[in-house]
Amino acid sequence: MKIRNILLLLTLSPLIIFGQFADKKTYNIKRVQNAPKINGKLDDPAWRNLDVAKDFSQISPNNGTPERIHQRTEVKICYDNKNIYFGVMMYDNAPDSILKELSKRDEENKNYDAFGIWLEPFNDAQVEYNFMVTAAGVQIDRKFSKTGIDKTWNVVWKSAVKLNNEGWIAEFAIPFSQLRFPEDNKSWAINMAREIRRYREDYSWNPIDVNYNDFALQAGILKGVKDVNSPLRLSFMPYASIYADMYDGATTFPYNYGVDLKYGINESFTLDMTLIPDFGQVASDAMVLNLSPFEVKYEEKRQFFNEGTELFNKGGDMFYSRRLQDDLLNATKITGRTKKGLGVAILNAITNKTEQDPLTNYNVMILDQSLKNGSSLSFMNTNMIQNSSNKDANVTGLFTRVNNKDNTRTYVGQLKMSQEFGENEITQGFAGMLAVGKTSGNYQYDLYSIIEDDNYNPNDLGFLYSNNEITNGLRIQFIQFNEGKRFVDFSSEIEIEHRTLFSEQRFVNLELELDAQGTLKNYTTISMRANITPYEKNDFYEARTNDLLNPVKRSKSINGGGWISTDYRK
Repeated sequence: MKIRNILLLLTLSPLIIFGQFADKKTYNIKRVQNAPKINGKLDDPAWRNLDVAKDFSQISPNNGTPERIHQRTEVKICYDNKNIYFGVMMYDNAPDSILKELSKRDEENKNYDAFGIWLEPFNDAQVEYNFMVTAAGVQIDRKFSKTGIDKTWNVVWKSAVKLNNEGWIAEFAIPFSQLRFPEDNKSWAINMAREIRRYREDYSWNPIDVNYNDFALQAGILKGVKDVNSPLRLSFMPYASIYADMYDGATTFPYNYGVDLKYGINESFTLDMTLIPDFGQVASDAMVLNLSPFEVKYEEKRQFFNEGTELFNKGGDMFYSRRLQDDLLNATKITGRTKKGLGVAILNAITNKTEQDPLTNYNVMILDQSLKNGSSLSFMNTNMIQNSSNKDANVTGLFTRVNNKDNTRTYVGQLKMSQEFGENEITQGFAGMLAVGKTSGNYQYDLYSIIEDDNYNPNDLGFLYSNNEITNGLRIQFIQFNEGKRFVDFSSEIEIEHRTLFSEQRFVNLELELDAQGTLKNYTTISMRANITPYEKNDFYEARTNDLLNPVKRSKSINGGGWISTDYRK
């Protein structure tokens, strides 16, 4: 598809209108004068005379099945100037069978029953705040966005659980200070879900049709949150550190000092600043023996760089926060979203002069406008300026994600340009991506094409393993959502991917991947996979010579594997 077709897609994206999931449950929340005590008892006066959110329906394995009367869920919600409160009664006719394995915070897939809340104050299907508690009382908090799930997001909130003869109770107190919300008194989006682990069943308050991939669009409505004054969000943390370094008979005592600042500019935007940071308390990276021609990409564990990641991640390879590492002097970041759905994230950082690199200034900026039906249009720029150096760099990107009116198709477009400014020349590179996918029904697919020319280089502030590639792929998937004659659930997938060099269009690889997994009626689960490479692969990087005429040859191959699990409910 030519560039004019990409621009046409970007131009039409704001015209996409909301058309699906219009029939939603609504909860009318009330303000209380005296906050309930979070102790897992539900006996406070605050819980009286409130509406009840009930009639949950099954997400899986039998999508749409109503909850059992003896395992019903009832939720009451209220708020004051500081918190939004949830009181949850989860009935169970066999309370001694409620699973409550003790786990670490944010640890998933353990044997516990759980209840979770998904809050979306802007009601635009872009970012959901998830608060979950297990029957063992362990908290899980995450942020859901179009770029994935941020499991590093950890905030301060209260919860309590208690088992009784009727089931188990969970109470939540979620501070408004931990949320970003508009002050226009409009309705929020909300959904709640319960997991009954021994049956491997999940239930939600607002029904979720698993035929559609975008669960955020299927949330219910929370009405009545109004006149909440944005609480003061300010933390100021000075610090000092000293180390003892003993080497070759000499002992030195290097030291460091600095300060971290976090300030809530308003109800929607947050300012983060760090001066001469010391990340000595952050968990170190695992040692990796890297024998590949590419560098290792490490996970970001520093809390400063995890705020607002759902916006920075929109750029994909354009921003990799671990580039800001050596002798960081200071960094400033502003993140948030306006009441009209415009997401803004700005980052500035300065690194000190070292033996290898000069004093360097880094800048990242992204504007992300949310549109109807979970669509979005984004503009991003990254910039590196070095003092007294022969190289500066700049990368600009434009992205769009469009869901059609019925939320059955997704269209994605990206266009990026990198610029490297040398002493006497400017090197420009381009990259782009087009994708279309069917995101509903038993049969789904993704068709995509990714192009990176041989000059595209975002790696001064981003991360790209290799450029000079054209990748075309097709993924087809079949999903059995409800229990059938032979399987409780079943899914199979086939993906074919073809890669060539951008320059000279030389063949790189053709790969076929097959996956299948199903749970039989006796709850035995079987999984199988296979990878097939029918032609010799041309590896242009392993030789490390930049010689495109003599690549390393990789042989044809077929490999596979699988596993079997007996009834995992026992």
